[in-house]
Amino acid sequence: MLHDRAYVLHKKPYKDSSELIKIFSQHHGVVDVLGKGSRGPKSKFKGQLQPFIECEVSFTGRSALQTLVSAEQPGAPFKTGYTNHVAMLYCNELLLLSNYHDEANQAIYHCYAQTIDGLKSATSVALLLRRFEWQLYCAMGYELTLPQGAKDQDHLAFDSINGLGIKPQSDQCTVAVFRLFTQGADLSAEQLKPLNRLMRGVINHLVHGKTIQSRALLKARPAERPSVK
Repeated sequence: MLHDRAYVLHKKPYKDSSELIKIFSQHHGVVDVLGKGSRGPKSKFKGQLQPFIECEVSFTGRSALQTLVSAEQPGAPFKTGYTNHVAMLYCNELLLLSNYHDEANQAIYHCYAQTIDGLKSATSVALLLRRFEWQLYCAMGYELTLPQGAKDQDHLAFDSINGLGIKPQSDQCTVAVFRLFTQGADLSAEQLKPLNRLMRGVINHLVHGKTIQSRALLKARPAERPSVK
């Protein structure tokens, strides 16, 4: 039996009262578990498998599908705004679409936990998401290095074959802004706009061009400015 800290990424009904659950665990990466009877009114899992709240879990099994033995969420449910909630869904979707399944990376786990915690009350979610995207991209074995001889005022663009390259377009992210971003500095709204465009291409490559549904959810709320790019 394995014991770990974890977050619920996705759940779907299975048979009469069970669920197939994907959890993101600290030491075992993304794990598929079966919650036997977890949808039943008297289930021991009732109220313990909410998304975006860290759990203490135990699971066991000899196949790719493990059996959930216990789950306890000491954290309390919380309320947040629409954009913040969809931003959390976006983080979950990236983990699933990037095939980050059997990897165990505690740095990404802690980055995810910090991102989710920050998104609960953030007034602007874009920079939090860009940092999570960057960490996940690096954890998947990719590396975005600046072109040799790049100057601060040069503009960057991304393609899946050559990575980062210098482009003449003035609306692209500058080398100076990209360096600030990778160093963990805060960025202004104006600096974020071209960085958002740059990272959109990076993430499309990470998920192999698959549709990211949470982007569409943000577009459905025109009154709120989308921050997931």
